[in-house]
Amino acid sequence: MPGIIAALGWAVAGPIYLHENTTLFGSFGRSWELTHGYKLMIWVTKIIIALILAVTIFGLILLASAIATLFPGVTSSSNIGVVQGLFQSLLFSVLIYGFFSFYAAYTSALYTELIELKEGALPS
Repeated sequence: MPGIIAALGWAVAGPIYLHENTTLFGSFGRSWELTHGYKLMIWVTKIIIALILAVTIFGLILLASAIATLFPGVTSSSNIGVVQGLFQSLLFSVLIYGFFSFYAAYTSALYTELIELKEGALPS
């Protein structure tokens, strides 16, 4: 449990380190300050993101199995295993890169939201 609380408190340390004039260890303190009072909200949104990932993986598994059933006569061939493996690798690579892009956007949006909640509107 303390590890989860620490991870939630340091959820925006990366954007702070990149966008504010602070040291690496200072960004952890600043992140803890920004997330104070919002850790439950951050935890819930992270659970929602994990559920989105799980549903996407499940959907891709269903898609891969549906595509495999389109070619019932080819399953006896040894080449289909190679093609199916390449297809699954490509599918999951796209999924992982897409998820990391989605998670980076989430972290940036969370940082912006916490700044606005704690310090008011951002300068334009």
